[in-house]
Amino acid sequence: MLATLLTRPSAERAVDLDLDLLAAADVHGVTPLLGESLQAGGLLDLVPGDVLNRLNRARREAVAIDTILRTHSKRTLASLAAAGVDAVVFKGAALAETHYDFPWLRPRGDVDLFVPPSQVKEAGEVLEQNGCHKAARPEGRLVTFQSRFIGAAASLEVAYDVHWRLADPHAFAGGLDHARVRARAIVGESSGERFAAPVHALIIACVHRVAHHHDTDRLLLLCDIDRIARRLSPAEWECVAGEATHAGVCAVCLRGLRLAATLLETPVPPAIAEKLAAAGETEPSASFAVGPLRRVDILRSDLTALGWRRGARLMREHVFPSRAYMSARYRTDHTLILPFLYARRLAGGLSAWLRRPEYTDSPSVP
Repeated sequence: MLATLLTRPSAERAVDLDLDLLAAADVHGVTPLLGESLQAGGLLDLVPGDVLNRLNRARREAVAIDTILRTHSKRTLASLAAAGVDAVVFKGAALAETHYDFPWLRPRGDVDLFVPPSQVKEAGEVLEQNGCHKAARPEGRLVTFQSRFIGAAASLEVAYDVHWRLADPHAFAGGLDHARVRARAIVGESSGERFAAPVHALIIACVHRVAHHHDTDRLLLLCDIDRIARRLSPAEWECVAGEATHAGVCAVCLRGLRLAATLLETPVPPAIAEKLAAAGETEPSASFAVGPLRRVDILRSDLTALGWRRGARLMREHVFPSRAYMSARYRTDHTLILPFLYARRLAGGLSAWLRRPEYTDSPSVP
């Protein structure tokens, strides 16, 4: 129902729109898009009054929040550029600028920055100089390839994720590196703005929804894929197939494109789909294209990719993060209780690792 309202809104469906469906739109991150779709179809007058009020309020909030966050991010990107940090913006914050009619139509919780490994420290220093602080999270050589920095703007939280690899799961270790993404990046209008090019943006969108969103059916992530795919030229489609093959993510890309085609009628050239299907049969990352994944499933994939020696190190980094992280996480400097806190962390985390992610819509329902 939600997908249909986004792609083929009709008077009949507009009249039936209720607060429960609007709540589902909130979960899927598409409430601003839903309001825009209904407005474009001239159907807002048919929407029940309480729903219309919620849609109008969501629009106002989205515009206000986007204005504050974009102002902060533009200033931050200029500071990074001035410091010589070669950052490329990707995922939601980039697509809001490059593939949505208005940036506020694409909600996002942070700005994702792709930087060379050699500039990670420098990027963090610039963000801290701009009023952000580094969030406490497990760190190590294998457990993660990103750091999170959090600040504030007009009473709103702003967040920046600094990546030196596009995704954490090790099945994607051979994927697109910074130099490859940077070579095709699009230069934005403001100082320091560089966005992932459409070819890479599509691959990243498909990888992101399985690597960090466990192959769930969140509509916002499929809307990203749909909007990028609809603007690709035949030459760019061929490049997508080539770059996906190079990165070893053909099966993952095909999975995202097929879901988008099912729910949003995304046009995918048959010849490209055939190439992706043929190349993706033996990829290690293909295990991510099988439906909603648990965190334990991703860990199993990591251990397979790393082998026993590096896998053992990864397990240590997961189970026994640094003392600094534990002190920040549990807000204590008492080292004597650390063994208890590690045990508490392990026991409390088991259910989260075994739980399957859930959203309200099924990908099989158009």
